[in-house]
Amino acid sequence: MDAEDERDLLKKIRALEEGQAELKRQVSKLQRRPDRDRRGGSSSSSQPADAAT
Repeated sequence: MDAEDERDLLKKIRALEEGQAELKRQVSKLQRRPDRDRRGGSSSSSQPADAAT
């Protein structure tokens, strides 16, 4: 493996580490939200009323 390959690998590793850090920040932010905000809406409420007939 030459020096250029090593530099490429180090760049890729740094990019992956930055992405991982961003994901951790987002997960942490979501974990701090109240439970009612994390649940999301019910999919059954988005169906039209006449769909059952």
